[in-house]
Amino acid sequence: MLEVLFRFRRMLACGSSSCGQLGLDCTEDTTYSKFHVLNDTRFEKVSLIASGREHTIALARVSEKYELYSFGGNDLGELGRTACDMKTTKPGLVDF
Repeated sequence: MLEVLFRFRRMLACGSSSCGQLGLDCTEDTTYSKFHVLNDTRFEKVSLIASGREHTIALARVSEKYELYSFGGNDLGELGRTACDMKTTKPGLVDF
């Protein structure tokens, strides 16, 4: 089970990383039993996080606009990006 939290302006992730849905740049099917901080400055202003079984999206406020990031399983284009890669382990910007 995947759990992603926002606390103290940081994203924390734990659970299964089978599709890269934790954003920890892990390409192996690994389960993290303790929370790990996503050390990415783009997530210092996260206002909303949504996660599913194989992917995660995060909405961040940057200056006067919002940016949407996605990562995880993407074999059917679930991440909303142009490329349909099987796994995307690093957060990427969604153009909307």
